[in-house]
Amino acid sequence: MATFLFYRENTIESFISFLGYFVHVFYFMLII
Repeated sequence: MATFLFYRENTIESFISFLGYFVHVFYFMLII
């Protein structure tokens, strides 16, 4: 989340970073 706020100026990079973080968390929850 901090990375998303830090790269707030760059929309595409922030979106990719946030999307990747969300996917990692969702995949981690799926495993558990």
